[in-house]
Amino acid sequence: MALDATTSTNSSWHGRPLQSVRDAARLLGLSTTTLYKMARCGDLKLKRLAGRTMIETSEIVRVIDSANDWTPSR
Repeated sequence: MALDATTSTNSSWHGRPLQSVRDAARLLGLSTTTLYKMARCGDLKLKRLAGRTMIETSEIVRVIDSANDWTPSR
């Protein structure tokens, strides 16, 4: 099931404190590989909980807010 900006498989995504890497990738429109690369570079903070790698929802919002505005190339 694909995620959109308002729903996930169980509840509203922004109401959950943590997201799986896979769900975060879907929300951001990026691959899980890209998220792990961002974490290795220090651009994204991941958490370990019960053996799973998770991302705080506030961290996802921070990444979105830090995105550069798009400008057309010449």
